[in-house]
Amino acid sequence: MKIFRFILTGILIIVSVFGVTFCFTRLGRDITVKEDKNYSCILNLYHIDTFAGGTGSRQQFLLKVAYGFEKTRQGVLVNVVNLTPSGYIDKITNGMVPDMVSYGVGIEVKNQVCFASKKDFPSGNINGKTYSVPWARGGYYIFDKNTNNDGALPTFFDKIIVSNSDYTSPFTALYMSNVKANDVKILKDKQAYTEFLLNDNAVLVGTQRDLYRLHNSTTSFNVYPLKEYNDIFQYISITSTDKLKTELSIEFIDYLISDDIQAKLTNICMFSPYLFNLYSNDVYALAENSLPTYTPYANVGKGYQSFKDFSKEIFLNSSIDEFKIKNSLISLDKFYIL
Repeated sequence: MKIFRFILTGILIIVSVFGVTFCFTRLGRDITVKEDKNYSCILNLYHIDTFAGGTGSRQQFLLKVAYGFEKTRQGVLVNVVNLTPSGYIDKITNGMVPDMVSYGVGIEVKNQVCFASKKDFPSGNINGKTYSVPWARGGYYIFDKNTNNDGALPTFFDKIIVSNSDYTSPFTALYMSNVKANDVKILKDKQAYTEFLLNDNAVLVGTQRDLYRLHNSTTSFNVYPLKEYNDIFQYISITSTDKLKTELSIEFIDYLISDDIQAKLTNICMFSPYLFNLYSNDVYALAENSLPTYTPYANVGKGYQSFKDFSKEIFLNSSIDEFKIKNSLISLDKFYIL
């Protein structure tokens, strides 16, 4: 019996050693070990999603842009960190200030510095100084299953479904375009889209995300851009006070908003604030050429939530003085530099 145990133990040891060696060899073949690079400068970019995009990930788009930029600047790494609005607040509260921030309207970006960019945009400019530039945009659109319209934006609907979120204000877009409705059903993004699909002759007030979904569906619809107001912009600002990092951040931003990179926004079904005619499809071409005449300044902070609530109230209650919302828009022209 002892001899049997001794032999069995020996076999198990041999099998174990062979197994470990074999697995190690297989793993060694499958794993590619990447050498650590010594970076002379690391730029930290916080990316905050505040609205539904077209398709895909804006963070992934930024990562690809960062990779392309790094090829032109040896020794520079752009570290893209994806955050929720609350996650961004937590990091800033704990003193983790980045070099750049990519964000949407309604986010209070602290420590902004003005910079000279190759392109600017009215909503990121105050008193002749640039504090932010948009690098992608969407829009508000009415999708109507009733195909009997003549192409002009209807000003009255019996029933509409409104896709609403914490950082979008479709009611402002509706009001500024003089659109009215008897019955308004307010739902979150996916719920609103599903409700639209399930009902005949339905009307949806949505964004570029719905444009993408419907364009890839079998649903027949008319699309009407709401051209008077839009806050669906992805901005970028510089928050570093280090001279070298500021200079490199400006170079990165100019690279991000260059024509070559802006043309690639079609990969995520978003639109460029600077280029037009990127899309050959009729529906997307109509959407991208409907830049609104009014956009609020990029960083309106907490005031945006109050403005959203007021826009909803004034749209649903037509007895309110119609000039109040325009006065409210003017009040948003205060740029908060924190």
